[in-house]
Amino acid sequence: MSSYAHLTLGSLSLELSRNGVDPDLIWLFRPSDKRIEQLTGRDSGSLREYIIEKYIDYFDDDHPFTYIEYRCTVEEVRDRLELKGFTLDVAKERFRTGLDHDIRHVEDSLTESGNRIELLRLANEDDLSVLSSLTMDSWLRAVGRIRAEGLDKDTLESTLHDDDMELPLLKYMLKSSTNLYGFPGSRLNVSTFDYMLFLRLVIESSPPSNQLIYDLSPLNDGGYIDAEDDLVALAASDMDTTAVFSQSVIVLTEGTTDRNFIERSLNLLYPHLAGYFHFFEFDLNPQNRVSGGVGPLVNLVRALAGSSVKQRILALFDNDTAAKEALRNLDPDILPRNIVFKYYPELPLAENYPTVGPTGRTTMNVNGLAGGIELYLGRDVLEEEDGQLIPVQWTGYSQGVDAYQGELLNKSAAQRRFREKLENCERNPDQLDCFDWTGMKAILDIMRNAFHTLDSDIIRSNCESLNCST
Repeated sequence: MSSYAHLTLGSLSLELSRNGVDPDLIWLFRPSDKRIEQLTGRDSGSLREYIIEKYIDYFDDDHPFTYIEYRCTVEEVRDRLELKGFTLDVAKERFRTGLDHDIRHVEDSLTESGNRIELLRLANEDDLSVLSSLTMDSWLRAVGRIRAEGLDKDTLESTLHDDDMELPLLKYMLKSSTNLYGFPGSRLNVSTFDYMLFLRLVIESSPPSNQLIYDLSPLNDGGYIDAEDDLVALAASDMDTTAVFSQSVIVLTEGTTDRNFIERSLNLLYPHLAGYFHFFEFDLNPQNRVSGGVGPLVNLVRALAGSSVKQRILALFDNDTAAKEALRNLDPDILPRNIVFKYYPELPLAENYPTVGPTGRTTMNVNGLAGGIELYLGRDVLEEEDGQLIPVQWTGYSQGVDAYQGELLNKSAAQRRFREKLENCERNPDQLDCFDWTGMKAILDIMRNAFHTLDSDIIRSNCESLNCST
């Protein structure tokens, strides 16, 4: 007997998956999103969703029904989709190209009307009328009505009056056989990429209180899954075309301090994205230790580029003179597209920063000259007791890039303060907003956007090939 898992967004029904977890959906969740609850006859209201009334009393403390779901907030699923290239801009673009494709398809069908029955011809004319006036805003408004009013194709006409201006569009959306509510481009076939772009648009207009819920209880009850398993990890091993979206990005840094600070900041600021990144540990095994520093990191990037590794790799470099000198001969255009290197971003704080050099103290723009990790730890870390910023000291001159190299004068003090800041927020997450995370958020944004170009190209290519095949 078949069992179906159910994906919902608030009151909106999105997807059914038969006799197993859909690996093309489960990557949107993390193991920490799993919820398990044991239901008995005392929970008859909840059990009626799964169990025929006459069997409800069979479920007692010794034989409970296991409710299992994965759930995350609208904000979390939005960030996860954006991370993997399913951005709002790409979704809007797909809406437009998919709409053009659907209109052409219906027009082609109408030209063959001589070989079709009259009823089908009229249906195509109705569809063309809807599509010709369809916009993304009108489609999203209709999705909102379906969600808010609990509309479905069986009750639509009995619920709405004939003079309802949106009735033709709602009919068109609810008759969709793909469960994408008439999302353009999905009339005949749906790829995982289309589904994610559909979801990206839908959550844009979803109330913040909505949650994306993947209810797997029937699969567990039917023996298709074990509720105790890490279903996210198990499904990832079954990935095919979307494997690239489930994989973690390997992050390389110049050293262990950078790695530690960035990783812990990610866990604090974007815990729902932490599982999509894996930080390379230079000192994991003392006997096989990989040296830190800008030179060894450049060499590691070169070695990985020549090894045909398929995993996505992001190398993060200080935004300083030493890094620019070391990277002079590493052309990003010759690297495979799954390997990217980025400098730490420019900081407004660094545009007018105190420095110390042979000619004394002055303030200047130190972006690109002294952008080590310490400069990104927050003004609250960089300020001394007198309110003055710890200055940058110039340590040498690079003839290769014709610029001085600088670093924070008292790095150890800044690092100590930042560790205290991390420890305080790890103990008390509600204190996060009491501290300055501007610099670390800027680095994390670099990480979140590093593969957008590659992902967008993959998504567009897949959607175009689907259109060509239909």
